[in-house]
Amino acid sequence: MTSRITATAKRPGREVSRNERFGFHLAFAAALALLLGAGLPSGAWANPVLYIVTQNNINGANPTSDTNTLVSIDLGAPLIGGEFTATTIGLTTLVGGGGQTAEIRGLAYDNLNGSMYGITAQGVLVTVNLSTGAATPILTLPYYTQASGENEWSGLAFDGTENLYAVNAYGAQELVKIYLGSGPPTPTLVGSVTYAGTSFQILGLYYSAGVLYGSDRTNDQIVTISTTNAALTFTYGSATAGVNNLQEISFGPTGTPYAVFDHVSTSNNAGLATYDFSTFMATQIGELPFQIDFNGCGGCGNGTYGAGGLAFGPEGYVEVCKASSPANPVPPNGVYSFTVSGSAFSSSTNPLTVPVDECSGPIPVSPPTATITELPTAGVSVNAITAVGYSPPPNSQEENLLESSNLAAQTAVVLVMPPPTAGDTSTETIATFTNARSPAFNVSASPAAVSVAQGNVGTSVVTVKATGGFDSPVTLSASGQPTGVSVGFSPNPVTGAGTSTMTISVGSSTVPGKYKITVEGTSGATTEKTEVTLTVTAAGAIRVSSGPN
Repeated sequence: MTSRITATAKRPGREVSRNERFGFHLAFAAALALLLGAGLPSGAWANPVLYIVTQNNINGANPTSDTNTLVSIDLGAPLIGGEFTATTIGLTTLVGGGGQTAEIRGLAYDNLNGSMYGITAQGVLVTVNLSTGAATPILTLPYYTQASGENEWSGLAFDGTENLYAVNAYGAQELVKIYLGSGPPTPTLVGSVTYAGTSFQILGLYYSAGVLYGSDRTNDQIVTISTTNAALTFTYGSATAGVNNLQEISFGPTGTPYAVFDHVSTSNNAGLATYDFSTFMATQIGELPFQIDFNGCGGCGNGTYGAGGLAFGPEGYVEVCKASSPANPVPPNGVYSFTVSGSAFSSSTNPLTVPVDECSGPIPVSPPTATITELPTAGVSVNAITAVGYSPPPNSQEENLLESSNLAAQTAVVLVMPPPTAGDTSTETIATFTNARSPAFNVSASPAAVSVAQGNVGTSVVTVKATGGFDSPVTLSASGQPTGVSVGFSPNPVTGAGTSTMTISVGSSTVPGKYKITVEGTSGATTEKTEVTLTVTAAGAIRVSSGPN
């Protein structure tokens, strides 16, 4: 299925399909190269957006009447009185839940399919709509009944492939792996989070570069947790200096760890800090516009928090377009394959496919950059790569987003701009790969069959045909001729497209018969071949013929 839109329609603020397999009209491709000298306007970048679920804890632990709200925070926006400003997205209303809001305690964004997942305190896995806050249940963990006080599921992490990890802060401190591949989500119990035989209360999870991190509330420390047996390790010391009551954790687009913590006093808001693994220090970067209820604020009804989930959401989009060189076009029905780092198409075993003169549709990726590689196609090369986008509204300036490219390797590193609002593709990076037929040549001979009597000479014309702008010398040679036969070419070499006369001299003692002579044209590491059939007849038997059989 292919959908097409015009260049005029594809402007900032207009949503386009997020189905990676859809294509879009490439009317704007020829103009993209003109933008490369423009550079990046100052202040054009959108800032990372952090998502948090705030909880108004009115009636105690796990009440059905609590109000849970999804908010977003622009980390680059100016602080007001040392406090971040939260934008309310909406209540986390459970779809099919009779108006009840989901008490989400953990958030994790899957950048491969563009979904935000949440885990409720009661162990229900949901998808979270980043435009409305609505939560759709997709799995209920089977370890406790919904009303059990052993439920306090509080952390969720995506491993970058097809799995989520969820952790229970109560009960047996279970760590569960949830498979998101084919079929419905499937949970597998990894084990209980323990250190030296003692269980630990983990409130937040994050997965990065093969490591599962957890926020240990007991010691206020970021720890690592085995995904094989849930064993806890104090990789970064036994306590985090600078914070009290460590809550949720998440890593930013550039790998910076962030943590939510309590200020102890009931009159203070929660704090947001960055964490330094080398010094075990957390440094507050601002206050959050709500409080945490664990230190004497229970039931205060003033927007209390209580480990409500923390995640960076859709961090950016790229769209891959395929153009054909006007001077040396590729076949119009060609379909080309790409890999895009940090996306669902990061592997050549599951490439992105894009037809000529179409685009892929927006693909979610992680900033600050994405590497796009076109997989090899015989007879076709990449002769131009561009990457452009728009700065966030209201300026919406066109920008050059190409950081580097290598035409020989058919790869480009492009800059990725985070969207100004959840799901907004107006700031996507549009990367266009222009293909041309690879410079090449082939050889042919006419006639392809020559009959020559002993002691005589025959000829054939060898034609070198050039494609893709090929203009290098081609050296001709022959092999396979019988004893007493010599072959020469004039001219030799042939530069680019041209012809050469192949002269076949047959000696008087050459044994009559039919022979295959292989004609080779060589240019650099490339060799092309054709064959000429030589029939040697006895002297005086027939006249010399250079015509076809």
